[in-house]
Amino acid sequence: MGLDLSSLRWSLLPEGPSARHDISAATDGERLWIFGGAGAFLQSLEDLWELDLATDRWRAIDTAEAHPSARTSYATAYLDGSIWLHGGHDAITAFHDSWRFDLATERWVQLTVSGGTAAAAHYAHTLDPVCGALLMTGGDNPVGITGAFGVLVTP
Repeated sequence: MGLDLSSLRWSLLPEGPSARHDISAATDGERLWIFGGAGAFLQSLEDLWELDLATDRWRAIDTAEAHPSARTSYATAYLDGSIWLHGGHDAITAFHDSWRFDLATERWVQLTVSGGTAAAAHYAHTLDPVCGALLMTGGDNPVGITGAFGVLVTP
């Protein structure tokens, strides 16, 4: 569904990704991307979709090569031509990995953290692109709710 911010009316969008929840979206103002999320009972998804905000058309992006494992409740943000993804979980594991999807090449790259301690496993948290860096705040981890705040990735 899409909400027209001028009329405040909801409308159905053309066919796109399957029904899902516990996702995060990233946008550059012209397009919006979602990865994975939770589908049917205990099913974590690993597909990537792009929505053209001018035409309301969805496009599945082929990520057959290396990509994040199926997950839900991760955090994403758009920064400098890439989608950045961190954390999340599936039915068994809380993830602390970080990935970058280069929109020009349409390829995922798993990030190797350097220069500091890797962010702990997080889910239900937020990434925000500010001043050329990605700031991470809040969420849960296997120990409990966290008030964590810090720079996750500096491009």
